Amino acid sequence: EHIPYDQFLTWQLAGDLLPDPSREQLVATGFNRNHKTTAEGGAVDEEYRTEYVHDRVATTATTFMGLTMECARCHDHKYDPVSQEEYYRFFAFFNQVDELGLTGDDGNAGPNLLLPAPETELKLKAIRQQLREKESALVLSNNELAEQQAFIKQLKIQSPSAPKQAGVHLPFDLIADEKIDRYAYSRVSGEAAIVEDTERGTVLELDGEYEFINVRDQGLFEQFQPFSASIWIRPQGRSSSQTIMGNSAQKGTFWRGWDFALDSLNHLSLRLIHALPHDVLAVRTAVAVPTGSWTHVAFSYDGSGRAAGVELYVNGKPTEKVIIYDRLQRSIYPIAFSKERTKTPLRLGKSYRAFTGEYGIFSGRLDEFHLFARALSGLEVAELAGTSSVKTVLEQYQKEPELVLGRALLTTWQVQHPPPEQLELTALRQQQQELLDTVPETMIMQEVAVPRATFILHRGNYNEPTREVQAGTPAAVLPFADTLEPNRLGLAKWLLQPDHPLTSRVLANRIWQQFFGRGLVDTPHDLGLQGSLPIHPQLLDWLAAHLMGNGWNIQELQKQIVLSATYRQSSKMNAALTEKDPDNRLLARGPSYRLPAEMIRDNALAAADLLEYRVGGPSVKPVQPPGLWQEKTSSTHLLRKYEPDAGSNRYRRSLYTFIRRTSPHPAMTAFDVPNRSVCTAQRPRTNTPMQALVLLNDPEFVEASRYVAQRVMSVEATVEARIEQAFRLLTGKRPDDHQLSVLLELYDTEKERFAADPASATRYIAIGQFPPDASLEPIELGTMTLVANTIMNFDDFYMKR
Repeated sequence: EHIPYDQFLTWQLAGDLLPDPSREQLVATGFNRNHKTTAEGGAVDEEYRTEYVHDRVATTATTFMGLTMECARCHDHKYDPVSQEEYYRFFAFFNQVDELGLTGDDGNAGPNLLLPAPETELKLKAIRQQLREKESALVLSNNELAEQQAFIKQLKIQSPSAPKQAGVHLPFDLIADEKIDRYAYSRVSGEAAIVEDTERGTVLELDGEYEFINVRDQGLFEQFQPFSASIWIRPQGRSSSQTIMGNSAQKGTFWRGWDFALDSLNHLSLRLIHALPHDVLAVRTAVAVPTGSWTHVAFSYDGSGRAAGVELYVNGKPTEKVIIYDRLQRSIYPIAFSKERTKTPLRLGKSYRAFTGEYGIFSGRLDEFHLFARALSGLEVAELAGTSSVKTVLEQYQKEPELVLGRALLTTWQVQHPPPEQLELTALRQQQQELLDTVPETMIMQEVAVPRATFILHRGNYNEPTREVQAGTPAAVLPFADTLEPNRLGLAKWLLQPDHPLTSRVLANRIWQQFFGRGLVDTPHDLGLQGSLPIHPQLLDWLAAHLMGNGWNIQELQKQIVLSATYRQSSKMNAALTEKDPDNRLLARGPSYRLPAEMIRDNALAAADLLEYRVGGPSVKPVQPPGLWQEKTSSTHLLRKYEPDAGSNRYRRSLYTFIRRTSPHPAMTAFDVPNRSVCTAQRPRTNTPMQALVLLNDPEFVEASRYVAQRVMSVEATVEARIEQAFRLLTGKRPDDHQLSVLLELYDTEKERFAADPASATRYIAIGQFPPDASLEPIELGTMTLVANTIMNFDDFYMKR
């Protein structure tokens, strides 16, 4: 789309902080989310979250400033102009991302952005419009006085005295000890004690890691399904978190499920979780629940997927709630590590989060647990708490038919007998969730709601904070102006100031490096005093100024470079230049270097007319030797087996290759592709025998050779013409007499060998996804394939000259 670099930089660093950001602007922020993450059970969440911030500091400094800031992470250095304080001021810009240090075993770690396909987007838009219409219709019907009176009259005839349709009711005084057992397949299992309480009789007492209750086949809800629960609790004290009930899982499934708990201050909280921390609904009470005394607590959820649809109750009364997160979009049904739905038992008294150290152990007593597969009205909750009753309210209504009483009765009737509009609304919400559950997602950056304080860390240790600092930049580079926002958007503006000494020079140097094989500064990751000095400082300055003066137009700068006399020089060397300037620092000849791994593969596929030029879409898996992924499957359930893509996807540009850090693509690794563990500004460039073996034996290159052979055999009549055309397709030039002579001799030799063993020719041309052209004679096709494959080992194929 020809986006200017200043705009692109802003999107990458702070697209989420722009006013009303577009999908493209949000996706761009994923650049700084591509760091390594950990899903190791027992890892300290804050330790690794801090490591992710350190990675962003290093990546941003390297990418945009060619600056090595990580040296100041632990302490000051006598001759380093970047101090430790300045390092952590820069750190503060990236310390506000709403993320966890510990992630799930498979998949993207939040915050994430859903990326629906155009047709899915249209379906979602239509469903959302219908939802708005149905919700409006439901509100209107609720507000009609005539209908209220009719409902109340009907309710009076029915005279309900207690909430109906309880999915689970556990009065612990009626449960014999043998029914709460240790067998996982019992309806109610666990090791909690049944004790006598002076106030409530027989109750459940919990005080230890293994004292909890599991209830099978209950509490399994989707986010579009309304449900409610109530229970009497007597917490013994406070702790980091105390799970009253729920089925939210541990980090392996991104904590999928729901939980009703007390936080560290004994606030009552409810969370409905698809994945933490980005796809979740979380609310809590504004006031704490007392310890050492019995309290009736309850919640009601209407299935809307919004925090407004949650009510929290303490002692039968609705209480003020604080919204922590209101961004639930997808399923909350429990899943296994394989991502398949599973019937996780409802658990009372403890969480399932053992691997993260959040045991959520409830210490105290529980009694009279109710679970409903619908929303409860406030009057019904009051009935459960014993603070009011439908019968009492009906009697009061007959004496004083006031609106408040009428409204309470109406709500009670409606939640027990939902109108048709409510059922249609639930069906639409189900359709919406089922569509969203199929939508792919990508990692983005998103700020926390409450800013984190940033401290200088003693020796760089996450658990040794010292003095608090505010966001800022190294003064030796350019002071951070007071007029700039102290966030990532302000940082982007700072990087793009006309007097910034590094941003434009770093980019100009990188573009030069892409065309010449090396930059005007040999150390693109370090343009500071510890790096190399520019070989042509005036040229670098001119390129940087020209780039900024032309609106950060990268294409225009590239055009300037490729049309220059310097670039268009021959790369041939002579004795004088070899002696005087072996590294071409004087730019007395054109560029000469080995192509990157991706270009070598793409070059072969393009010559074979196989390369798929389609832009965008998910990563793809080309062919690689079997068994490599199986060696790295200890912590994954989705990547146990490597299955190459089929059809044209197999031939997509190498840019789209699926990268697994622990098992990178072996052919590309042979040509020095980094494993993406850290930001790499300059790749090593080696020349090894393994590279020749890859070109000769990798199935992708053999298959490409066969397609080159088929291509030239279909248009050229003579062997010599076919070899010349194959050479041109693969190298971009004609072979000289010596090269042609060698290849003709190779052709004759190999044709004789294949003629003596036709089966070997058949096996050779069968390598690849599709069968060979049946109209071509196998021995000739096999011979021409081998010649084309040999041309790939000429340095004219993989070198740029």
